[in-house]
Amino acid sequence: SEAHAKANLMRNVASELNALLDDVDRRMQLIDSEDERIYSGSVGSASVRAEFDAYRREFVKFYSQIQKYAQDVEASANQMVNQ
Repeated sequence: SEAHAKANLMRNVASELNALLDDVDRRMQLIDSEDERIYSGSVGSASVRAEFDAYRREFVKFYSQIQKYAQDVEASANQMVNQ
């Protein structure tokens, strides 16, 4: 049960990080929005957006690895319980 709890914790933390990235993505869409009157500072919004998108692509890989690892932990725990 401890392994299952740790696997769920890993999933939850990864999901929370993913939700934060979604929020950042939504907020970044407001940069340079004339309606919202939010503008980037000395760094151009296009370069900030490119950096964020690159980070997001890397996080997707990391998120998938966490999900796979959590599944492996649960499978191992289930196998031990069944033996």
